[in-house]
Amino acid sequence: MNYDVIPAFSIPIGVARIDRKFCDPLKKFKGLAQKDVIRGPKDYCVLDEVPEVKKELLRVFSNYVNNEILDTPEQEYAITTSWITENHTGDAMDRHCHKNAYYSSVLYFDRVIKEHPPLKIENPIRTQDILVVPRKATIFTIEDFHAPMREGLILFFPSYLYHFHQSFKQTNVPRKSLACNYLPIGKYGGFDSSIDSRKLYG
Repeated sequence: MNYDVIPAFSIPIGVARIDRKFCDPLKKFKGLAQKDVIRGPKDYCVLDEVPEVKKELLRVFSNYVNNEILDTPEQEYAITTSWITENHTGDAMDRHCHKNAYYSSVLYFDRVIKEHPPLKIENPIRTQDILVVPRKATIFTIEDFHAPMREGLILFFPSYLYHFHQSFKQTNVPRKSLACNYLPIGKYGGFDSSIDSRKLYG
C-alpha cells in the first residue's frame, strides 16, 4: 500500500547569520539576569542605544518574513522591544511566549560554549491526549524543537510560540542573547480586517 503523507500545517523558524560588526557593539551592555523581569523601560529598548545594529536586524528580519514567508515585499515592520539576557548562574529560563508582538528573534551575539543549553521551542500543535511513543522524532511527532545556537546566529519565530531553556552547569562564560519583538506597521490586513497604524492616533 502506498501512502501520501501531507504536512498540512507548518510553523516557520528562520535562521540567519549576523556579521560580527553588528554583534560586537552589543557586548558592552549589561544584560538582565534570568529571573530579573522587572526593570526600567530603557532595559527593554537596548537597540535604541545602537541604531546601526537596530537598522541591520530590522533589515534582516524584513527580508526574511517578506521574501521567504509572506511574499509581501512592501510591508514594513518595527522593532518594538529589545533586551539582553545574561545568565551567569545556570538558572533555567521559564517557559513563556511574547505577547503584543507578531514575530520574535533571539541573537547570540557573544561567545557560546557547549555548556550553554539551546533554546527549546514548543510544538503548539500538540493537542492529542493519547501518547504512543514514536521510535524517533519527525516533523509529525516532535514535541520541542531544539534551536541551533552559535555566536552570530539569529532565530526568527512567531511570537505565540512558547520557548524555554534548561538549567546548566555554571561556568565563567555567561549565556548571553539579545531578544527582539516585531510588529508590522503602516497598512496591513484586508477588507474588514485591515488596519493602518499611521491613522491610529490621527
